[in-house]
Amino acid sequence: MTVEDYHKQGVSTVISYDTTDWFYDYFLMLDDQTDSPGSWSWCGETCTRHTLEVTSDVDQDVYVTAQTWESRTQPTECRKENKIHSIYRDGDFRVAMFKDGAYQIDPISFKAGQTINFIVEWDWERENVTPDWSITAWAEQGTVKVTHVDGLTSDKLPLITPRDEAAKEEQKSSEAPAASEKSSSEAATAATEETLAPE
Repeated sequence: MTVEDYHKQGVSTVISYDTTDWFYDYFLMLDDQTDSPGSWSWCGETCTRHTLEVTSDVDQDVYVTAQTWESRTQPTECRKENKIHSIYRDGDFRVAMFKDGAYQIDPISFKAGQTINFIVEWDWERENVTPDWSITAWAEQGTVKVTHVDGLTSDKLPLITPRDEAAKEEQKSSEAPAASEKSSSEAATAATEETLAPE
């Protein structure tokens, strides 16, 4: 595709940072059944509120993101209208709102040892919604930590091995029997040669 065609046919471009060597932490809650009513007018008491702390060990910019399931994870006929999920950074002049998926706050400059509170409200009342969510923090220079103010322990999802590593492991497994078979074959050949050897 030419650059000209890309400009004509493309709507937007998303570029992700290479976070290979970055520091990160998260708090994950699966099947949120917390009894903690929301208070913002657009969400209200039927929503669920949580407060989390993000701490940085060094002076650096930290990227904080609130995440839940994308709308595309549900068939169209199962999607129901929902209120708006929200995330608020303590001391900010506005509350960020989103309906599905993820919302990343603009990078925040932390001082070494500084902790900032973040409030999230989730709408889990709508039909067919899966009440899973997380808050993540990424930074380039040093350790970051995400904790729930109520002392709750983060859930964890199983680690999925990257495809290239999985392929290598599969190749090793398939090669092992072959090597064994080869050894057996060589041993049989050697035994035959010994039997046929002249006295």
